Amino acid sequence: MKKPIANTSEDLHYRELQQHLDRQPIGFPPSADGADIRLLKHVFSPEEAAIATCLSHKPQPVEVIFEQTIHMVPSMDALKKHHPGASGGSV
Repeated sequence: MKKPIANTSEDLHYRELQQHLDRQPIGFPPSADGADIRLLKHVFSPEEAAIATCLSHKPQPVEVIFEQTIHMVPSMDALKKHHPGASGGSV
């Protein structure tokens, strides 16, 4: 199946997330009609989609996630804003 091309720079974040999710154990294949991107846009903001590409399917301490996303978020508090449950343990 041919992968739809991202239409905007914002769509690129979602396409990268779709590809990242597709490499995970359950997968998230592309759809020819763009339904995959529409679903991701409904669930994630563009910034959250970019951050999510750094996540694993396994729980990780928020400090590890911050190290992986330091080029995207200015502080640990900013990262926690995107995941309020990340105040202490693993995400």
